[in-house]
Amino acid sequence: MATEKYLELCEEAQKKKLKLAKAQQKQISKIYNDMYINVCKKLSKADPKCLSKRYLEEMKKELEKEMIATNKKVINAIKKNMNQSSDLANKVQLDFFMFVNKDYDLNMKLTFSSMFSKIPKDAMNEILFGTAYKDRNGLSERIWMHTKKFEKDIDYIIAEGIANKRSAYDIAKDLEKYVNPNATKEWEWGKVYPKTNKKIDYNTQRLARTAVNHAFQQAQKRSCEKNPYVEGIKWLTSNSHSRTCQLCKDRAIQNDYNLGEGVYPIKDSPLDHPNGLCTTIPYIPISLEDIGSELRRWIDGENNPKLDDWFKKYGEEFDGVKKDVKKNTKAESTDKNSDIISSKEWLKSSFSSQKKFEQHFKHLKEYNNIKPEEYLDIARKLLSESLSDDVEGFVSNQGWVFKYRKSTNDFAMGHPKGTISTLFKPSEGYVYYLGEKDKYI
Repeated sequence: MATEKYLELCEEAQKKKLKLAKAQQKQISKIYNDMYINVCKKLSKADPKCLSKRYLEEMKKELEKEMIATNKKVINAIKKNMNQSSDLANKVQLDFFMFVNKDYDLNMKLTFSSMFSKIPKDAMNEILFGTAYKDRNGLSERIWMHTKKFEKDIDYIIAEGIANKRSAYDIAKDLEKYVNPNATKEWEWGKVYPKTNKKIDYNTQRLARTAVNHAFQQAQKRSCEKNPYVEGIKWLTSNSHSRTCQLCKDRAIQNDYNLGEGVYPIKDSPLDHPNGLCTTIPYIPISLEDIGSELRRWIDGENNPKLDDWFKKYGEEFDGVKKDVKKNTKAESTDKNSDIISSKEWLKSSFSSQKKFEQHFKHLKEYNNIKPEEYLDIARKLLSESLSDDVEGFVSNQGWVFKYRKSTNDFAMGHPKGTISTLFKPSEGYVYYLGEKDKYI
């Protein structure tokens, strides 16, 4: 069974996700309430005696414009919350590894951080652009479908009001109530216009809750795929929900994969249905202590094909490019120091791409706006220079070269593949270098 510490991480992430969902509900309600206030302002300027059918047509156009502007705000809010939600799920696995890293002195913090760095954005995009769904509809398409429902409701209210010989002013006031997100509390809307939606923000709130939940679950799946100790994802049905949803009850008791009740293989773990209340928890059958001990023995040189394959696949993921890197034991790192840390090969090295090089031009101002070629030359010389009283350096267990020149406050990093990673003047100076040394060796 997974240790209590790991389950605490999962539970804390779920609590934060629920808190995020509640905050989002208030956020979206405010957006719709702002739209309602704008509509009221426009209606207050009209003379009830002069309102006509033509006015209703103009008001319809204004409402549609308001809805488009509202949708943009809603989409931006949901996207931000989806990003936070996916980050919460991803952080469970990262914190899990960081906890093991610290407790068992694994010296793999850099590897773990990079391994999970792109998951939140990738998982969010799968939901945002619809690639995680069979219908391939993303957030914008789903919001657009709700907008079309809104337009149909507006047409229906105007047509129904005219058919019942209501005045243009009364119909306009009905439209005002329709865009009021709190109208159903004070008016039996469904009895007056039975074919309209429940509330103007109902479908959007439902969509927003689903998007945040799905972003969390998708990030959970993607991060679990990079944890060699997660054997599946367990479906847990909420007590209140399990009485009404047969689908969720079935998911919570299935054992089709012989992993245990409610446990799915990571890739087969389903997303919750819209407005779902269920939770999913990564399933780790062994203790955190056993995991830490196994990783420690592997780093010290013990043969472990499972971890070898895992590190080759996920060990180094910078800029989205997977790089096969053989693990470096402490002994290997020590032996390499004399060769890599002062290798003259660095004099021929460059950044991994022109784009990466250009991204570092922001540091040119730290060097009195020298030319890019001069900046590159400084990095090459520092990485290739022998250690001395002025130049300090080390090689991390993952093969990264760290160099620092005290006299000029220059800090450089070299990639294990022989490319330059960065060069800059840290604001904290030598203290910054010592901090990096403490982290990675």
